[in-house]
Amino acid sequence: MPTSRTDSLILPISGLSVHAQTAGRGSPLLLLHGYPDTSALWRSLMNTIGADHCCLAPDLPGFGKTAAPPDFDYSLKGMATFVDALLNRWAPSAPSGEPVAAPGAPVDIVAHDFGGIWALAWATRYPQRVRRLVLMNTAYQADSQWHALARVWRTPFLGELSHLLTTRRAFESEVRRASPGVSDSYLRTTYDAMSRASQRSALRLYRAHDPRTWAEDEQAMLRLTAQKRTLVVWGDRDPYMAHTFADRFGAARVVHLPQVGHCVPAEAPDSVAQEVRDFLSA
Repeated sequence: MPTSRTDSLILPISGLSVHAQTAGRGSPLLLLHGYPDTSALWRSLMNTIGADHCCLAPDLPGFGKTAAPPDFDYSLKGMATFVDALLNRWAPSAPSGEPVAAPGAPVDIVAHDFGGIWALAWATRYPQRVRRLVLMNTAYQADSQWHALARVWRTPFLGELSHLLTTRRAFESEVRRASPGVSDSYLRTTYDAMSRASQRSALRLYRAHDPRTWAEDEQAMLRLTAQKRTLVVWGDRDPYMAHTFADRFGAARVVHLPQVGHCVPAEAPDSVAQEVRDFLSA
C-alpha cells in the first residue's frame, strides 16, 4: 500500500491549542479517537490512505497534547460546537498543494469509541457538512449501558480513586482484556500519553453523558445514516459493547471482525485500512 508522511500542527480553536496529526493530500477526512487514545491511534491508517485523502486527526480536548480547562463543555452540543470550529479552521489541500475544500465543505469522518459520539454529535447537527461516515465500536443508542469500568468513572470519588490506582501493569492488563491483539508498542504509547490532567478530563467526559437521554439524538442519527453512506467496522470480542449494536446504526455496510476486541484500529490495522479504502473509493 502507498504510504504518506504524518506531520504535526497546532490549530487555535476557541481558546484551545489543538494538537493534531495530518497526512496526505486530497479529499478531507477527519479521524476522531476515543479514550484512552490520542491521535496516535490513527497514524497507521493515515499513512496508508493519505495518497487519496487529506487526513486530520486531532488530540481531542483534554487528551494527548490538547489541554482543556476544567469547565470545557463535554455535552453533545459542546462536542458539536468544537468539531464544527475545528473543521472551519482546517484547510485541507490537494496533491498540488492547493486548497481542496473551502470551510464548510462536506468531509468524510472515521471515528472509534467516544470519538464516535463526538462525530455523531456534530454530524447530526450539521448533516449538510457530512459526506460519509465510518464508525467503530461506539455508541449512540438510548438503551446503551455503561460498562463496569465506565460506571466507576462516573461515580464521584470512586472514579478519582480508580485513576489514582491505575499503574502501567493494571492499564496494560485491562487493555489486553478488551483487545488481546494490540501490540506492546501501542500499550506503551497509549499509557505514556496519559496524565493526571487527561484522567480528570476523562471523568468529566463520562460524567457529562447519560445514554438514557439520547433518544432524540439516536433518531437524528438514524435519519442521518439513511441519507449518508455509512460503514460500521466492529470488533465482536469487545467486552464493553455488545456486537449486536453494530447493526443498529442504519449503516449501508456492517463488517464484523469475530476475533477482534474493542480497539479495532490498533488491533486490526490492516483490516481497517482495507475496509476504509474500499468504502471511500467506492
